[in-house]
Amino acid sequence: MSALARDQLARNPKMALVVRIFEINETIKKMPRNKSDLRKLFSKGMAVEFHARYNGNAHAIPHLNQWLNKQESKHQLAIDSFLKFSKRSWEPQFVSLNSIPFHDENFPFSLRDNTVLRWEMCRQNYTFALVNDLFMAHRKIKTALDIPRAKKQQRRSLEQFNFAMKLFQHRMDQFYPETKKICPKFGA
Repeated sequence: MSALARDQLARNPKMALVVRIFEINETIKKMPRNKSDLRKLFSKGMAVEFHARYNGNAHAIPHLNQWLNKQESKHQLAIDSFLKFSKRSWEPQFVSLNSIPFHDENFPFSLRDNTVLRWEMCRQNYTFALVNDLFMAHRKIKTALDIPRAKKQQRRSLEQFNFAMKLFQHRMDQFYPETKKICPKFGA
């Protein structure tokens, strides 16, 4: 990944190299090390795209089956495709330069506190490039059973979130008016 990042980010400092993320059933002893392993788990329902059973396709990246079945390169990572930031709930995991915007700490935990960085990157007109053959995975598949606890936390933080959104929207419209129509409308 470091060679790809050095090359691509030197050419385009406003690029985020996106890595797919998966959740693996807790009963699986050996985590997948390549797409072939991941594909096997996926076909058995033992691996899912990040939060697929918790939040539908909010974090889905297009063409998953194509990506899973594409021949794996043993030698070199490459950019698979460029992704449009079109869903406000999308929280891609990525590699970038450290010149990305700072994290907006006004946003409370569990209410767009991770998404806000990606929103700002969209408003700053970053390019989101999907890396082929590379993925992350963690154990435990989050499901709809986890929603009530999250909703309770969100209700407690709603006032802080609304204040943070107001400040954020104002700042984005002030500094990046040219991308207002390019990026999705932000919100809870």
